[in-house]
Amino acid sequence: MMGQTKHIDVTSNGGGEFFKESALSAERVEKTTPTASSQSARRCVVFACDETYAMPLATAMLSLAEAYQGDQPLDIYVLFNRFREAIQQRVVSPISGTKASIQWIFIDLDEFESFSTLAYTSRMTYARLKIADLLPRGISRALYLDADILVLDDVERIFETELNGSILGAITDGLDAKLKAGHRDVEGVPRVHDYFNAGVLLIDLNLWREKLISNKVLRYLEDYPRSGYADQDALNVVCDLQWKQLESRWNYQECWKNNIAEIPCLQRPGIVHFVTAEKPWHAGINHINAKFYDSFRKRTCFTRSAPNRLLDKCRDMSYKVKCNVKKYVLPQAICKPTRSS
Repeated sequence: MMGQTKHIDVTSNGGGEFFKESALSAERVEKTTPTASSQSARRCVVFACDETYAMPLATAMLSLAEAYQGDQPLDIYVLFNRFREAIQQRVVSPISGTKASIQWIFIDLDEFESFSTLAYTSRMTYARLKIADLLPRGISRALYLDADILVLDDVERIFETELNGSILGAITDGLDAKLKAGHRDVEGVPRVHDYFNAGVLLIDLNLWREKLISNKVLRYLEDYPRSGYADQDALNVVCDLQWKQLESRWNYQECWKNNIAEIPCLQRPGIVHFVTAEKPWHAGINHINAKFYDSFRKRTCFTRSAPNRLLDKCRDMSYKVKCNVKKYVLPQAICKPTRSS
């Protein structure tokens, strides 16, 4: 069995009984979704994460649902491996009454056991390789999103993009410039024509299936199981010269140095992607976008408690003190001349 699907419908406008669940095999998932003739008009967005990322997932989905203004229904699929039902309900609760409906699809990660991951990612990253297999065949296009994002604009504009025969649409990764410049710190990353970030992907599912992309990516990973950026490397190799560049605003990756709140609203990116190991919800790192991120998080069921907020402030103060010590006190102590005897 490839997986199980659990459908949670949150399109009800009155709260109350808005959870409608049914567990069935992946082979029967079509029965919980619209007919193939109507699916092409719907908007399909896919996330893949486990319970450790429940809060970022809830925050990302809330931002997605609030920004969506399209006329078509928004179908959100969450691929998961370990995710308790009670936590799933906390994730989807804030978006009841929107155009979004949620479906949870279980995926077995055993086949990815031998593949490496970055220190701050889990093997759930490989789940996106199975999107075309797990989603109903009637769905021809899907937008995959990492969970460490915020959606600030209507993704309907992405779906209107013509792929013109490309397997997927994506945005170049920050590593691309380093690769082209021949930096030594990216020597383990495969050389391709243009290197894209796999956190935001507009996928032509029919073409993906036709060209057997999943099989080719898995073969690459079997040959290079320790590839530095895991499935992102493999996708870049397999899809080299077969992907289309989307507008860079749909995968803005410089949020580690630019304060999103200070960007005028009309100039803000469509999707903010927190690509580094330091995330804005991590306490004690003084992330430049921590307050901006929290303005979304506080409207989910995972808002920080008062003790946690106090702990975060203490950690932030400690961080600032350490930075000031390194910046001012230590240099003066090192440069201060010693008195001769």
